[in-house]
Amino acid sequence: MPTRILCVCKGNTCRSPMFAEKLKHHFSMHGREVEIESAGYWRPAKGQPAAPDWLTLESETGINLHSHRSRWLGDVDLTYFDVIYCMDAETLEEVKKVAPPDVEVTLVNPPEGIPNPWEKGLDAYRECYRVVCEAVEQVPPNR
Repeated sequence: MPTRILCVCKGNTCRSPMFAEKLKHHFSMHGREVEIESAGYWRPAKGQPAAPDWLTLESETGINLHSHRSRWLGDVDLTYFDVIYCMDAETLEEVKKVAPPDVEVTLVNPPEGIPNPWEKGLDAYRECYRVVCEAVEQVPPNR
């Protein structure tokens, strides 16, 4: 059975969808079958597209998020997942409030997490992408 992973940030328009896509590639490069999804704990962002700056950086990242629409954590069956990766400490606390006790909930890139680039310009998104790439490389490929 493949590992089932959920990546979570606040709105699911910046960090968690990018982390999820990089993580898919990471596991694929190691020949692992893994199911990876993303969501956000902030309900007002539900249904929003990926942040426009991610779309602008598609040629640099090689990742297409044009069809992405944010999901609200409350609409996700958390019992389905084996691991939930949280992008920052605030997200970690929010997820721990609702996660089933048998699901591993962990902070990515501790203790800082992944910096939130929302509305901070292209350079902030580039820095976020750099940290995402480094953090993904720290995830054991045999998870």
